[in-house]
Amino acid sequence: MKSKTLSLSIIFWTFIFFLLIGCSQNLMDADLIGNENCYPPCWEGIRPGVSKQSEVVEKLNDLEASGNGRLNLLPEGITWESYDGKTYSLTVNNQLVTRIELEVKATTMRELLSQFGEPSHLLVDDIQKDAYSLLLFYPEEGLVFRTAANRSILEIKPNMIVIAASFLTPAEFSDFLFAFYGNKYDNVILEGIKEWKGYGEISP
Repeated sequence: MKSKTLSLSIIFWTFIFFLLIGCSQNLMDADLIGNENCYPPCWEGIRPGVSKQSEVVEKLNDLEASGNGRLNLLPEGITWESYDGKTYSLTVNNQLVTRIELEVKATTMRELLSQFGEPSHLLVDDIQKDAYSLLLFYPEEGLVFRTAANRSILEIKPNMIVIAASFLTPAEFSDFLFAFYGNKYDNVILEGIKEWKGYGEISP
C-alpha cells in the first residue's frame, strides 16, 4: 500500500512539474517563438531585407480586414497596432522592409537565452538613477533585444525582463551594428560594447 501511494505521489508531482514547464513556455511572447515557416527575425511572413513594401502593405491590409489590428502608413515606414495592445514599427528603405521594431511581453532573460542561446555581445544602455537597460546582440541571427532592470547594482540576472526587440537582416557584427545604429554609429558606442560573459555583475 505504501509503495502504491509513493508511486502515485511521484506521478502526481511529475505531472505538476511538466505542467509548470508548459505554462512557463506558453507565457513567452509568441512573436519570439515563431513557427517553422516564420522564425525571428521573420514576423507575419515579413523578412527584413527581403520583403517588399508593396507586399507587406497588402499582407497587413488583409490582416486589418480580418480584424487583427490597424495599419498606419507613414513617410518613414509602416506601423501596425495589434488588438492585443502591441505596436510594431517597420522601417522601409528602397521599397524594402529593412527593420522591424516590436514590444516584447511576458519574457525573461532566462526564457530568451533558452530560445536563442547566448548573445555574442551586450551594451549597458540608458543608465538612470534607479534603472538601466541592456542591449543584447545576435548579429548572425539578425536580432537585438532590450532588457530592463532596477539599478540596485549593474548585474545580468535570469529574471530580467525583455521589453523590446529589433529584427534586422543577419550580418557580420560590424555591418550589423552599422545597420542597427545608422547615423548614430560611432566609436563611443563601439567602446561600450562588450562580449557576453554570462550572468553576473558588469561594468558600464
